[in-house]
Amino acid sequence: MDKLKNYFYQITTNKINFVLLGFVFVFSSLILFCPIEYLILAFLILIIIALFFYKPELALYSFVISIPLIRPNFHYLHFQDIFVFLCFLSLIINIALRRYPFINVTTSIDKWIICVTMLFLIKGLTSIELARGFLHAIRFLEAVTLYYIVVYFIRAKKLKISTLLKLLIITTIFQALLGPLQSIFNNFGVQEYANNRGYFGYLGLGPTMVYSGRGTFWHFAAYGYYIGTIFLFLLPFYRNIIKNKFVFNLVLICLFAGILFSYSRGALAALIIGVVYYLVVVEHKKTRLMLKLLLIGMIITPFALYFLSNQEYLLSLNPRNQLWGFHITYLLQNPGELIWGAGFESRESTFYIYAPKYLRHPGDFNPHNLLLTYLEEIGIVGCLIYLSFWIKVFIDSFKKIKNNSKFMRTFNIGIQLVLVNVFLSGINDHVYHDPYLTMFLIFLLGISYAKTNRSGEKHPI
Repeated sequence: MDKLKNYFYQITTNKINFVLLGFVFVFSSLILFCPIEYLILAFLILIIIALFFYKPELALYSFVISIPLIRPNFHYLHFQDIFVFLCFLSLIINIALRRYPFINVTTSIDKWIICVTMLFLIKGLTSIELARGFLHAIRFLEAVTLYYIVVYFIRAKKLKISTLLKLLIITTIFQALLGPLQSIFNNFGVQEYANNRGYFGYLGLGPTMVYSGRGTFWHFAAYGYYIGTIFLFLLPFYRNIIKNKFVFNLVLICLFAGILFSYSRGALAALIIGVVYYLVVVEHKKTRLMLKLLLIGMIITPFALYFLSNQEYLLSLNPRNQLWGFHITYLLQNPGELIWGAGFESRESTFYIYAPKYLRHPGDFNPHNLLLTYLEEIGIVGCLIYLSFWIKVFIDSFKKIKNNSKFMRTFNIGIQLVLVNVFLSGINDHVYHDPYLTMFLIFLLGISYAKTNRSGEKHPI
């Protein structure tokens, strides 16, 4: 009996043991009021949150894994929001407790980031659709927070860039495998409706009415463009960094299959143009460059001629010129909104009266052009500011290719290809208007600019 008393005394006098004992008591008491499965889930969530606060970089890794988990309704909390918030909060607490060092996170584009953030907040607060517009602006502020989190972790040497990229590749491979399975078996979360985009069918290799793979994205176009963006981003690594070419060839083939089975012709065209741009940038021998371009032309031309001569296939095309015309008419008849914009997410309140009846479905309000979308929301003035920001990033990438390590030179060529793909996708669609895909782009910028200080010189990491 005395031994039992001593054991109980030791447990209760140790603070950690006492807290754990109290937790067990509370948790077991809740069984009387909540189903056991809910309690187990809550317990697991508490463990994950505790891990995030112990090692904030785990929340950033989780964000990378969650990048493709995108749905169009951003008016609710998504995984990305939760992970960025937990990462930021836990990082601040760890710095305050001096578990993590205080690091200078200034970069060479801070002034640009402040300018664009102010633009987004103003256009969110002045939006005709205030609640929706402000939430869109808040998401960009969240992206800026993510940018400086990434800069901090890299400069503090709390994580490796290679680890982030490996996670990005693994999640993209999963998406690229899921898309074809969805399309072939018409299951596993495939796009809800069939379309007549089946180019394999026009070649006599299956049906012309197909279901597009979309992975965990909200739409097959966003899925196709995202996979294409990652494909182009990885190309320079294939040439300069990766030693096991066979395995990486399988990765690229897997990604290409994902693009094909998305049946997004815009994504496929943007990929081809992006590959051509990549060859022009990296291939310095003109003879070899011309031979490679000739080979690409010889592969593509027969297919292009066949499809363009097939009247049935031509009927499946979805030209945007008529849709663009309605939006251009709206802008020309509202010069104030052309100059200043109507605010984020305001298209339903502005373009609606100009849309013909067959376009009165909310999903049809988007002009399917990135420039037109931003013109309606932030006007010419806002577009000049926002476009100048990305042009600045694009120009900076050339400087970083010249003055950096082999890995970061390769990384910044990848950044160039990402931006080329974004601009190309913006001609015929608006997928990178989505705030969560913007967060993905800003995340990549954080890695790139973590290596340079405010003056643009290499940061002594």
